[in-house]
Amino acid sequence: MTGTDFYPTLLEMLGLPALPDQHQDGRSFVPALKAKPYERGPIYWHFPHYSNHGYQSPNGAIRSGRYKLIEYYENGTVQLFDLENDIGERKDLAKSKPEIAQKLKKMFHDWRKEVDAKMPYPKTATSKPAPGARVAKPVNKPNNNLPADVKKFAPGWTIKNWGGLGMKPGLRKAWGGRKNVLLTHPLSREIPCVLSRSIDVPAGKKTALTFAVNNHPKGNWTLLVRIDGVEVLRKSIEESSWQEFQFDLTKHAGETIKIELENRASDWAFEAASWSQIKLVK
Repeated sequence: MTGTDFYPTLLEMLGLPALPDQHQDGRSFVPALKAKPYERGPIYWHFPHYSNHGYQSPNGAIRSGRYKLIEYYENGTVQLFDLENDIGERKDLAKSKPEIAQKLKKMFHDWRKEVDAKMPYPKTATSKPAPGARVAKPVNKPNNNLPADVKKFAPGWTIKNWGGLGMKPGLRKAWGGRKNVLLTHPLSREIPCVLSRSIDVPAGKKTALTFAVNNHPKGNWTLLVRIDGVEVLRKSIEESSWQEFQFDLTKHAGETIKIELENRASDWAFEAASWSQIKLVK
């Protein structure tokens, strides 16, 4: 069911006649409420513009039975998900089940033609806003003080490839129950934000790197840890709670090593990473 189904459902429950001109997209689900066989049919979504928060691009989708197909209007790519086995939409089946993807895509395109859905058009050098359009002026600027913030947060560490202007990367006096927290965000879906440092690991001592991370309540991100270019951890940060990590560096005693901590995009929505207490324990 979907939101447009409530109107015809309430009309039927009240014994009032249907008003198809007012609820063309809705279907009454009274049979389902009475535990009778009910097949709603496909559900369609159409979102032909960018979101005001900047994290959703023009796209549309169709849900038919167990499968959901999403089409991205910027480049025509699609994703296919089996919602019976993957309610979180994490495993894209578009390549492994091309016949289903193509069938749903055709159904979706046929529906767009039927309802005369308006599509976005490419911006050109001569494009102008539509009459009466509200054109937002850019107000966010990159946080050029972020490298200095990183030095205050964790002396000796540097940062590169940060983005997410809307998330305002930088220091937080308090966040998630902790003080002195650093927030980062990837530069893009493909390019992660990287915290790095070269460390002289002392000989004859046990040395470890410790830190804690958290996510944005509305989104996940992927943590990657590299030591001298070798990946030693890849973990999806999905719970909105602090997770502690510790890496024993003793086997590198007497060596100079480079450590990289990556804030990598899992998908592309609220990919902000919160860091707490990055330090060396000797």
